[in-house]
Amino acid sequence: MEIKPTTCLLLFLLFLFIVVSCFSQNFNQNYRKGLADFVEFRYDTVKNRWNVQGRYSFIHDSKGNIKAEIFKSWNKKTRLWEVQSQSAFKYNHKDQLTEKLSKNKRFKSGALEPVQKVICVYKNDLKTEEQYFDISKKTAWLKKTINRYEYDTAGHLVKTIISTFKNKTFLDCASEIREYDMLGRIVQTEWDNYCGGNKITKAAKSYEYTWDSLLNKETLKYEDRDISCNNYTYLEKKLSENLCLLWNKKDSIWNENHKEKYIYNMFGDIIEMIRMNWSTLDSSLKNERRILYVYNPELQLIFETEQKWSVKKASWYNVFRREYHWMPIKIDKKEKLRVKEFE
Repeated sequence: MEIKPTTCLLLFLLFLFIVVSCFSQNFNQNYRKGLADFVEFRYDTVKNRWNVQGRYSFIHDSKGNIKAEIFKSWNKKTRLWEVQSQSAFKYNHKDQLTEKLSKNKRFKSGALEPVQKVICVYKNDLKTEEQYFDISKKTAWLKKTINRYEYDTAGHLVKTIISTFKNKTFLDCASEIREYDMLGRIVQTEWDNYCGGNKITKAAKSYEYTWDSLLNKETLKYEDRDISCNNYTYLEKKLSENLCLLWNKKDSIWNENHKEKYIYNMFGDIIEMIRMNWSTLDSSLKNERRILYVYNPELQLIFETEQKWSVKKASWYNVFRREYHWMPIKIDKKEKLRVKEFE
């Protein structure tokens, strides 16, 4: 399982909630390729046991693309899984996602009814539009939001514009602009949000790299004011630490906020992430939470467990867990399984 550098909790702030919600729906299903389902558990610290919360199941086509995603909740009384929502996916001949249809369970009837549809448009193998439709009371699909994407000659995404339907027309509401260097690395992202009225709120994030193109630093600004900064450290080209700093406006200095450490197995898969918060009382790092990762012999993730630190007991306690189940692996005789390469 690969990880990417994370950012501070203040990233994007409140004013970006609309932009983030739209950009996040730029579907990426790679992490679910071959995944049959995963079950989520919450730990009961009183009864010292895991309580099941929900289950996400996936149906794949012959090419490995996800045809359907089903969410079920656990009914404690009947001790059965109950479907709460379902999404169906369609693809073109190039395996590019073209449509997503979402259905939610109605409270009274218990039936699954359509609530949202997303249409993806492509040109020259690049996605140029995402069109979001909501269902009306008259059961007709109404287009509510359009995400438009623009690219440079190298195929890098350089601009995203979000338009929402208002007063019988579509009005540009928010935008994201990306800049790249000569090596094709993103060096700056700017967000503008003018959904709330005439006032335009702005945020920007700059990126710095090491000599071998590893992301070294991210700095977030809001209305041209420093907000947060992430400094990344690597070991054998694997992210080993992420130090997050917050800007102290009063003293005009960067203050340490938290640090994340990453530990990997011999195959390069992450097995532990530890987050430590900075204590202003004694100027030291204190354990806050950690995530443990367990893999099967095929190096597929099977357990992801979140734990928090108990200051009183000076030990970790369970909070949340995901249990992953995978489809059988089809072995190509011409290739060896990844695990065999290290025997």
